[in-house]
Amino acid sequence: MISFKPEPELPIPLQLRLHLTPLDANAMASGMQPYPTSNRNEVLDMDTQRIAIVGLGRIGSAFLRQISKRPHPSLELVCVAEVQDTPGRRAAQEAGIRICTLDETVALGGNVHVIFELTGLPEVRRELRDKLVASGNTHTIVASESIMRVIWALISDEVLPVIAGRPMGY
Repeated sequence: MISFKPEPELPIPLQLRLHLTPLDANAMASGMQPYPTSNRNEVLDMDTQRIAIVGLGRIGSAFLRQISKRPHPSLELVCVAEVQDTPGRRAAQEAGIRICTLDETVALGGNVHVIFELTGLPEVRRELRDKLVASGNTHTIVASESIMRVIWALISDEVLPVIAGRPMGY
């Protein structure tokens, strides 16, 4: 069982409290204001996490559908990559989401923070990693289906399809 130490009550809104480091929280508890802002209720601007999805089969399409239902100001879907004419690709086209090739996705460089590789094909995952390394991109993270399934469990009550024999992870 995981237990968490209760957070000290701070006189600031929850949205701001989530962005405080322990040092900031200690400063606030002692009466100091760590941010030069005229409005203490102002929510700090977070960096937008720019993501891409590679693979819009059953799993990738379900993930696209779920994140489309839950837009968030700190999350931007930059593009998707799918070579087949899948329902997920058609949905992305209808929604005006940019559709790229794997090479075009890699060429976006550091403008993409996380690429969800959801093809289920180890050779595509390997090709994607090799292309990122060859491009000198040390910023972008390749997230496997395993990571997507953890996120799914946190954001959805729906059951995600399990494809028999499908390799996950690295």
